[in-house]
Amino acid sequence: MRLRHAYSGYIYETMADGMVKVDDPKTGRSGIFTPDAKWLSGDLTYADHHMIGHIGGKTAEGATSLGTFSRRRG
Repeated sequence: MRLRHAYSGYIYETMADGMVKVDDPKTGRSGIFTPDAKWLSGDLTYADHHMIGHIGGKTAEGATSLGTFSRRRG
């Protein structure tokens, strides 16, 4: 998954190993974060922890990526 933050312009992207890469297109800096927003490497050492959690975290059972719950019909 890859999303652009509406305010900062940072690009958040899930990596194959489950980590989240964050790029700042304005400065060219980037950083790698765990799914719970702990910095691992790179010159970008901070990012929106909610966005990192959304991109790299697990969605609760029955919830969509937007946080709404689907209802079973039947």
